[in-house]
Amino acid sequence: MQRTPGQSATRRTIVNAASGHTAVVLYACLPDGRDRDLIITELRAYAMARDWDTALEVVDHAPSTPLQERAGWPAVREAIRERRADGVVVLSPSMWDTTVRLDETSFVAFAVRDTPAAAS
Repeated sequence: MQRTPGQSATRRTIVNAASGHTAVVLYACLPDGRDRDLIITELRAYAMARDWDTALEVVDHAPSTPLQERAGWPAVREAIRERRADGVVVLSPSMWDTTVRLDETSFVAFAVRDTPAAAS
């Protein structure tokens, strides 16, 4: 039987859930000059501490741009929509209000902490 991409994604999600695998997208939107590696390392550590797999890492550089218009956001939406990821790990809970409205797709956003670390 030939499966559609949606059916394959659903089966993959079920298998991952049954085997204890949860995949997440690490997402940050940093002003220019911000230490990308420092922030991604913190997001990665948060996911690893919970035994989550990282499906994708996305860093945008336009905090004043609305979420839906940021360059990297379509990749996040696609990963969720295609069920390659079950949630999004962000640095600040201020992202929650915007990330939980991902069109018709529902997912969970996990904030690492309340405020971003100072750039070194």
